[in-house]
Amino acid sequence: MSTVKYIDPEEYSEEGEAAYELAKNSKINILSDKELYAITVDDEVVTGALFVNNGSDNFSFDVVIHPDYRRQGIGRELSKVAMSEYDDRKDIYGDSYHLMIDAVNDMFAEFLIKEYNLNVYEKQGNHTLLTDKEIDEDDDEYNDQINALNESIFINFIEKFKTKDNVHLIEAITNGYRILSENNK
Repeated sequence: MSTVKYIDPEEYSEEGEAAYELAKNSKINILSDKELYAITVDDEVVTGALFVNNGSDNFSFDVVIHPDYRRQGIGRELSKVAMSEYDDRKDIYGDSYHLMIDAVNDMFAEFLIKEYNLNVYEKQGNHTLLTDKEIDEDDDEYNDQINALNESIFINFIEKFKTKDNVHLIEAITNGYRILSENNK
């Protein structure tokens, strides 16, 4: 059985290194604004990792589970830790502080929607953008946050797959994204 351990980002640990290696080997793209917050450990094996952002505008988190330990409730447990942290921060930052999640697993997205009464802002392929905010398509500030999240996802995707062999394809995708972004403004 995996147990949750909180991580001090200021202190080096082998478990922290293992968590970052787990994230690196997963298909989850941990954005640079997030830091390791908690891990789950089973007999000295890091089975899962929770990364949270430190922004004061909105809260987001990423959960990564070791492939050999999936479907055992570890993601659910780390989500509870994340949502507890979100509740604590919302008490500090107030009602303008909101949850913004990019769920890349449909089952995980469904769990978050049902468990925490979240709203789907947008669905893009296997990405489901979730929020706790009531969706108002005329809210410019909120749409700016969603556009920034989409751009961040796109930039990380491009950086992950950019090689000299596919530079022309990446340029075409980037130009297409730019045109779509301009048309959506």
